[in-house]
Amino acid sequence: MASTPLSDALCDTLSVFDSGEPRTTTEVAASLEVGRRSTYGRLEQLVEHGKLETKKVGANARVWWRPSPDDDETEANENSRLERQAKLLERYVSLVEALGEPVYEVDNRGRLTFVNDAFVEYSGYKRSELLGRHVSLGMDDEAISRVQSRLEELLKNDDEDSAVIEYDIIHRSGERIPVENHFTLLMDEDGRMQGSAGILRDISERRARERELKRFESLVRESRDTSAIVDFDGTFQYVTPSVETEFGYDPAELLGKNAFEYVHPEDREYVVETFTELADNPDEERSVEYRFERADGSWAVIESRARNLLDEPLIEGILVYSWEISEHREREQELRNAKAKLEAATQAGAVGTWEWDVAEDVLLLEAWFAELFGLASEACRDGISLQKFLSRVHEDDREMVTASIKAAVSSCGPYEAEYRLWNASDELRWVVARGQVECDEDGDPVNFPGALVDITERKQVEMELERQRVQLTALNSIHEVVTEITEAVITQSTREEIETAVCEHLAASESYLFAWIGDVERATQTVQVRTEAGVEGYLDEITLSVDPDDPRSQGPVGQAFLSGEMQTTYEAETTLRHERWREHAREHGFQSSVSIPVVYDGSTYGVLNVYAERPRAFEGWEGELLARLGEIVGHAIAATEHKRALSGDELVELEFQMRDAFDAMDISGEPAGTITLDHAVPLSDGEFLVYGTATQNCLDTVTELVEISDHWETIEIRSDGDPARFELLIQDPPILSVVASLGGYIDRTVLDEGTVRMTVHLPPGAEVREVIDAVEETYPHVEMLSRRQIGRPQNELSPVRHLVTEELTDRQRAALDAAYHAGFFEWPRETDGTELAASLDIAPPTFHQHLRKAEQKVFEAVFSSRGLHSE
Repeated sequence: MASTPLSDALCDTLSVFDSGEPRTTTEVAASLEVGRRSTYGRLEQLVEHGKLETKKVGANARVWWRPSPDDDETEANENSRLERQAKLLERYVSLVEALGEPVYEVDNRGRLTFVNDAFVEYSGYKRSELLGRHVSLGMDDEAISRVQSRLEELLKNDDEDSAVIEYDIIHRSGERIPVENHFTLLMDEDGRMQGSAGILRDISERRARERELKRFESLVRESRDTSAIVDFDGTFQYVTPSVETEFGYDPAELLGKNAFEYVHPEDREYVVETFTELADNPDEERSVEYRFERADGSWAVIESRARNLLDEPLIEGILVYSWEISEHREREQELRNAKAKLEAATQAGAVGTWEWDVAEDVLLLEAWFAELFGLASEACRDGISLQKFLSRVHEDDREMVTASIKAAVSSCGPYEAEYRLWNASDELRWVVARGQVECDEDGDPVNFPGALVDITERKQVEMELERQRVQLTALNSIHEVVTEITEAVITQSTREEIETAVCEHLAASESYLFAWIGDVERATQTVQVRTEAGVEGYLDEITLSVDPDDPRSQGPVGQAFLSGEMQTTYEAETTLRHERWREHAREHGFQSSVSIPVVYDGSTYGVLNVYAERPRAFEGWEGELLARLGEIVGHAIAATEHKRALSGDELVELEFQMRDAFDAMDISGEPAGTITLDHAVPLSDGEFLVYGTATQNCLDTVTELVEISDHWETIEIRSDGDPARFELLIQDPPILSVVASLGGYIDRTVLDEGTVRMTVHLPPGAEVREVIDAVEETYPHVEMLSRRQIGRPQNELSPVRHLVTEELTDRQRAALDAAYHAGFFEWPRETDGTELAASLDIAPPTFHQHLRKAEQKVFEAVFSSRGLHSE
């Protein structure tokens, strides 16, 4: 076999040993640039040919050498070299143990055969519990699967025997530790895998940085700042919708306009110059502060950051991010003013010194301390005890100050503390004290001099700035919350779903603790929870009233119902009137709250209540945003109620009667003739146009009703017939407002010979009790004749009428409604467009525009294929 010719590959391999030096398999593989397993196969063939000899060294190592004619001396040298290599391997094992990184070795069945101390610590198991156990101990199924897949890849690839893979080690306690495993295959002399060895590296910090980066990217992506794209001469090409909230402009009206026209004249040259420089330098970025005109003509101080992306295909313009900094500039000025005051106070002597004889416990103070601490001047000059001094320190800071003094005395070292104290007027002042304990040769404290500075103004500014910073953060959050709520509300189909969406979004916000919506139970005049989120049973242990004579109505919720205006509690501990309410605030952990009436068109649907852990959380813009949220929710509920009222096939009919109405309404004269109120057209702000008729013998009675009624404002006689037709303007009518808020309508009111009969139609499920209460409160002598379920009149079930009602806007419906009932479509016309426009309090062109749009939709509903299909 020795005489068999060697292949080129075996010759190349044999040439590595020309120097006569023994080689390891790894060294030969490196010289040949061939995989370790292929190299091992070549070396074995050379042994069979008698060209090489080999010997195993250590647990897994092997060396190869070329036979030499020298006898004992050569063998002795070789044994010596192998012994040195064995010692190196022993040192290697010691080095691995000392690395501090977890190191392990497993056999070909995956059982642990070696672990160092670091691996034991990472796993939480004892070494004896690990050795012999499968390496999957401490790995979840996903990690096991990934490691097995990587091993299979290595075994298939002859040129690769090591890899890196990431997964979590599960500590015995259950804690997960993310690691990076660097491992390599261990092969025997036959080229078979005998196991693997690896080193683990903790990558927890890297994972944390990656998560932080993702959070940052999300924040940037979700920013609510106003953004715009302008071309090279400053013309708006695109503006984000936030420009309407921030500056009052409809984005569409800015498109095609030059942005420089909205810059203050005194700032324009500077802004144009900066913009020109930017336009000439692709991919450059500039920042600039200037005044920008709002839609209402006022000026906002804003900061803009612009980047030249004219060459970017997707942008082809200059990208401008802008945000208002008006309040920031005002606060900077306030801070400068506060700083000036602080400097003036310091110059005026707001610094005092002390000296404390530690052994005798005599504290000598300047006269300035007497005024600050409320101590007698003589006592300060003669000296007081440390305990006397500490008695003026705020009770919450006293332990900290005492500990700081003891630490300085025991170490004969420096002293510094910042704390609050009570002055002569029992007001809290902030001070910072610094000193140095002096000790004798034996290390015993002798003297303790120091100085104290009144920093109250500075602390107040710092706390105010911190409060404003927190509020600005909350403002960003509430912008997002209001947007999310608005989108969520639009998609809801019932009042309950709308209210739930509002409360859940507010409670989920980082800025607020919880929220709830309440409404009034008319029978008891108390507030009841309709829905709540972030809290359970908020009113279980407290009763809130809307009765003005009940003290329980004096809180923010009751006052919001009674006044119809937003009520804010800034610091619950000090501003809530009753101890029970303050205790309630402590139990639920809030410092401030806001109660927002949910209203639309004069109707109140309840009060939204939001609570925050921050004091004074709802000042300024934050409160204004939430107030607008109340209007949005009210509008959505009103639309839902209106849609529900139109969609049902049945109605609840209430019929009322009041005899001797002339006496009850204090009308002079004998009852005669008939007055009817046939139809009401809702306008805005609680106003209604009511159309009706009156026989000629009671026209004076109608006019007298206008004069004596608190709600009937003006009347216009629209025809001279008998009966005559009239148009009546009513403001905040108690019965009509309640009926309208519930999605119903007054079908007809007739005053005949002194007797009033009124018929009310309500959608199924409406709060009928509210209507009955409103009627009885307005007319105490009224009697209810009937309450029954009826089918909706056929004209209301008409598909065309339903289609028109759904598609007309409020303005279009009001214009069409008023025109029809005022006789605009009669011939000859009883009322012209100018008169109707005046009744609706809009300009004549606006009236005709609304009317034409409404007529177009009516005709489309009747004549278009869609209308025919609906039939």
